[in-house]
Amino acid sequence: MPALLFALGLAAVQPAPPAPPPAVSPAIVSPPSAVARRRWPRPVQRARLTNDPRYRTEDYPAAARRANQEGTAAFRVIVGPDGRVSDCFITRSSGSAALDEATCNVMYLRARYRPARDADGNPTIDIDSSQVRWVLPSGGGD
Repeated sequence: MPALLFALGLAAVQPAPPAPPPAVSPAIVSPPSAVARRRWPRPVQRARLTNDPRYRTEDYPAAARRANQEGTAAFRVIVGPDGRVSDCFITRSSGSAALDEATCNVMYLRARYRPARDADGNPTIDIDSSQVRWVLPSGGGD
């Protein structure tokens, strides 16, 4: 049969190679934004957290509760000249996408900083990093 197909100018149809399995991308590290990758002069006076953006029981994602997920999420924030978090990304995952997302959501919502200052005393951009340990509230899942 292949000789006949070849003689007719037709190529034998080969089965397509199996498709590779889809890439599993765990909810790990968020890519740094262009601001985070940018190099700028280190401020003379670093940004300082002025409040406690304490993680509250109601911040614990319901999906993470139901799945009994706990973990420590390390993160980095970009603090704007206004003292607010302008960007946040996870540098080490808690192992739970829901907990990682909640980590940055709380920082955007509640964290306030005294802005960093440059050599002339002007407010400037700075970077801060920390981590949060998510422990299931007493009572466990929903």
